[in-house]
Amino acid sequence: MVAIIGLSLRVPGAQTIDEFWNNLIEGAEKTSHFSKEELIIAGVSPEDLSNHNYVPVKGIVKHIDMFDAEFFGLTPKEAELMDPQQRLLLECAYEALEQAGYLGHSKCENVGVFVGVGNTEYFNRHILPNKQLQESLGNLQVRLGNNKDYAALNISYRLGLTGKSLTIQSACSTGLVCIHEGVQALLRSECDLVVAGAMSLTFPQIAGYKHIQGGIYSSDGHCRAFDNTSDGIVRGEGGGVVILKRLTEAQEHKDTIYAVIKGTAVSNDGNDKVGFTAPSVSGQVGVVKKALANANLSADDVTYLEAHGTGTLLGDVIELEGINETYGKRKENNPCAIGSVKTNIGHLDSGAGIAGFIKTVLSLRKKVIPASLNFSKLNENVSLNEKKLYINYAITPWNTKALPRRAGVSSFGLGGTNAHMVLEEYVEANDEKNVCSWEAILLSARSADSLDRHTDIIKNYIKKNPQINVSDVAKTLKQAREFYPYRRLVLCKDYTSFAENQDSFATFRWKKKHGRVAYYFAESFTVDISIIKLFYDGYKHCKTIIDAGCDYLINKYEINILQCIRNNTTVDVSDFQNLSPDAYLQVINCLTSLMLLSLLSAWGVKPDLVFGDGVGEIIAACAANVFGLDAALDLILFKYGLNKSVSTINIKKPECKLLLLENQALYTSDLLLSKDYWISQIQDKADFAKEKFILSNNVDLGIVPQLSQVNIQAKKIELTGVRFLNFYQNVSNKNFSYRMAEIQGLMWLYGLELNWVAVDHAKFKRIPLPNSPFERKRHWISAAP
Repeated sequence: MVAIIGLSLRVPGAQTIDEFWNNLIEGAEKTSHFSKEELIIAGVSPEDLSNHNYVPVKGIVKHIDMFDAEFFGLTPKEAELMDPQQRLLLECAYEALEQAGYLGHSKCENVGVFVGVGNTEYFNRHILPNKQLQESLGNLQVRLGNNKDYAALNISYRLGLTGKSLTIQSACSTGLVCIHEGVQALLRSECDLVVAGAMSLTFPQIAGYKHIQGGIYSSDGHCRAFDNTSDGIVRGEGGGVVILKRLTEAQEHKDTIYAVIKGTAVSNDGNDKVGFTAPSVSGQVGVVKKALANANLSADDVTYLEAHGTGTLLGDVIELEGINETYGKRKENNPCAIGSVKTNIGHLDSGAGIAGFIKTVLSLRKKVIPASLNFSKLNENVSLNEKKLYINYAITPWNTKALPRRAGVSSFGLGGTNAHMVLEEYVEANDEKNVCSWEAILLSARSADSLDRHTDIIKNYIKKNPQINVSDVAKTLKQAREFYPYRRLVLCKDYTSFAENQDSFATFRWKKKHGRVAYYFAESFTVDISIIKLFYDGYKHCKTIIDAGCDYLINKYEINILQCIRNNTTVDVSDFQNLSPDAYLQVINCLTSLMLLSLLSAWGVKPDLVFGDGVGEIIAACAANVFGLDAALDLILFKYGLNKSVSTINIKKPECKLLLLENQALYTSDLLLSKDYWISQIQDKADFAKEKFILSNNVDLGIVPQLSQVNIQAKKIELTGVRFLNFYQNVSNKNFSYRMAEIQGLMWLYGLELNWVAVDHAKFKRIPLPNSPFERKRHWISAAP
């Protein structure tokens, strides 16, 4: 089975999934009725306007002239030349992938793209008549942005998707056929993730149509699917994109699963019909039966049908006959509702199937069937047993005698390509508790204004969804979204704390990709066992270092240090054993500093420069991998007279810059490879810089990975444009989660690229957060007069 894990659309009256659903629930008909003045400005001829059969109605997508060219790597001229259908499809593909959580550093390797578009009317009306423009840019450049062949390829290129990429065309059934092909590619393991969808725009946008008696267009600008007074469709435009994934993998990765595709089928009528444009009962019956068989289900298992439902005289009759032949073969006590989204938004041509599909997915998720509009009495040329089949003309709670809820979706293309699929609701196991702990909410955008908008969007999302786990919000933003130069950190555990803290940290703009890092280690004299225990119990990397160090001290020196941590007991003076208080403190300093080094390394933080004073210089050498934990402990115990020899120390060249604070020298010579040097260093009394040491230009961020309060300024270290983070600063048992979230967030804010999977060290639920706002500008070539 295949899971649906991402959705995006542009349809009449809706730019987002939420707007679309609200319109459906309200029973809103979102086609536009144009005034005579609007039509004249749009260029509709006086002859058409004076024709009493001219119907000034159409379902339109607004703002199609606006596009964020820079975001997708296009020049303004390239954006102007690009078919708006393909621009909208590109936006929807990005939004759906972003909501699914598979962009940026979480991008899936093998993503297939299966999409289709309508006729290139923008090219025909706006570009083709402009010969001078075509000559100045070249025929190839114009074709690349407008030819249908490049619709899928443009998405794959602009979003860096490397899987199978195909543009598919089957007229009105294009959207559903694209989904079918995507499903098959997943089931054949040709792709690991699929982008599937379709988009259609018609020009001029502001225009009506001529109604012809017996034709396909409605006489009054309303689509009345299956009604006795129906006489045609209403023109519409738009479409959308869905993200598909194999169900088992979606469950494993804790994706948000909107619904499940149980079975799909595609067929063609052949010549078993009265004409090329006519529908076929046998063709529609065949494809439905095949989809049910592929789903291993019967008609009784389906309780809602999203029909093709055009409202045309011939189309409605044939489709209802086919429905009687398929879904009508069911028990009378298990009726199936029938509806059509075309009554809300018109017929979207290539995008029609995707609109009906998304409506059905949302209905399954919300457990509500929206009303099919403009229905009062069934078409008199067909009869339905209402105990088996009925038109759902009012919003209805989707109650079933036996779960799960299942639905069929049909889309039939002019010319005979039929598509049908069977969907099933996905019931999530609700066994996770909403743990109220402090989280680092990482917000980023490409401009300060967008960052402010994005902040408000996320804040309002948390407010409107109080049941949401803020931890999932934080982890989705960290692991499943892209990061941009303008950055804001918000520490929160709920909506109230978000609102209170959203301005606690300054907004930063980073121009470079990586922040340069320095580690500083002091000769510490502070020990707080309770804080050490928090790290020991909370992070496996910390426990590993403490255990390794303690085992080494027991085995070689018979010193059982930190047994209070390992045995979960309290500490007293007897824990010093044969160590002096100072020796005890410096051994703990070494162990806990290397514990935090291990944690930072797991998080993906690598120092560019390390330095320290006194015992801190030994720890700095460990950070540079000059020698390991055992050697550092040997040197410290040598300093305090518990170790008479350090002959076994294995010394290597440093892996990063190692600075000796006393003389402010960066050593790259063989001096550091001398065991005698380190013996003399540990024997000397700690001495800070004789003159002020200026730490600038070399690094952007200084980190003190120690559990001690260190006053950097007191060490005569001048910070010029360098920020310092001290793990121990303001930390306590009560605010440990807050402080850790703050440290992680500040490192990101200051430009570090952390391994957030390792930082969070637990799986999370990818949730469909609101999309990052685009920064659209007008990119448009006016139509020829």
